[in-house]
Amino acid sequence: MSISRTHSYSNKIFKAGEFSNGLKTIIQQFSPKSESLEFMFHQKLADGSQKINGKSTYTELEEICDLSSSRTSINGLFKDTNGDYCNFDIAGHSNHISINFSAPTGEKVSKFFNLVENELGLKETESTFKTNDKKKKLEQWKKLLEKEAKKEEDYNKSIEKRFQKLEKRLGEIEEAQRQNKLRCFLSFKFENPQTKTKALKVTQLLDLSDVEVITGEPYEPRKVSEKVKATLNQHLDFICLIVTSDGETMWTRDEINLAHSKGVPLVPLVEEGATFTPGMFGDHEEIRFPSAQIEEAFIKLLEAVNFIRSNPKQIEK
Repeated sequence: MSISRTHSYSNKIFKAGEFSNGLKTIIQQFSPKSESLEFMFHQKLADGSQKINGKSTYTELEEICDLSSSRTSINGLFKDTNGDYCNFDIAGHSNHISINFSAPTGEKVSKFFNLVENELGLKETESTFKTNDKKKKLEQWKKLLEKEAKKEEDYNKSIEKRFQKLEKRLGEIEEAQRQNKLRCFLSFKFENPQTKTKALKVTQLLDLSDVEVITGEPYEPRKVSEKVKATLNQHLDFICLIVTSDGETMWTRDEINLAHSKGVPLVPLVEEGATFTPGMFGDHEEIRFPSAQIEEAFIKLLEAVNFIRSNPKQIEK
């Protein structure tokens, strides 16, 4: 890797041998044993012709006094004490002298230009200062952009963390909702169309109240007694009975006994004129509704659901 830098200096008239000796001193600071060095030497003469010498020495450079008048350019390549190659170009222009230097490290480049100013007595022109100032500004802009990029990165990380917290919170809410969702076994005589219609209305109400409703209505290729027993042995938060004037189901007694044995709340919806024998739940409160108007029982049914949801540990078992 090589680092290169160019500086511009004000024109200067050197005394005979001053430029050659100064350049030799500079190079010997990098390569003390380098007594002789060959240069690529180029001059534009007054008549328009050009003088090019590919193997010039310090001695031939002693005659150089004004780099700008003859548009003189000198190129040299040497090895420093570490064996690293360094290259320089010195060129005279009408209004300034430009010097370019390349070396493996920025430290060596800076050292070279410090020696140029000290040994050759050159002063940097305003254009160099502007260039350096521009570089400083570019560096400042670079640092500012890096700082803003870091801020944006930190902001994005902050947003990501907020989303993660929000997702976690939503997950907790959903889990709480799942845990808070009640499960009800709805018992009714599904072979009676009118009773089935009442059961559908109750199911719709419970669904809207975030209650999962299961029934014994779906067909299963096994004994009805086994199906009912398996259904009742599932996790249930309460059992809702619909008893109409058509009478109870043949499984109502089993459902009541199971509710009592497992401590599952029982919510009987009893149509006016229907006969309901609560058995062990003799003192259990019923929800009565007028004939063909099961909607009249909905308010009390919702009160029962809210009580079961809010007081799971207070229900008598």
